[in-house]
Amino acid sequence: MFVYEESDRIVIEPVPSPDELHGIHADARESGSITERMRKLRDADHRREEEQFERLRPESDE
Repeated sequence: MFVYEESDRIVIEPVPSPDELHGIHADARESGSITERMRKLRDADHRREEEQFERLRPESDE
């Protein structure tokens, strides 16, 4: 599953099977591999989590 936050809501999408991915780039709608797309989604999720963590981190009194 892909799980991510979008516009203040949680989105859950099924991961396509290898059979469904066959020919996914045949009409050149999107460049790159599915692995690269997954990497970009993971990195975006990580950045969002880091931003949320920073907003919630208590400020030090130093």
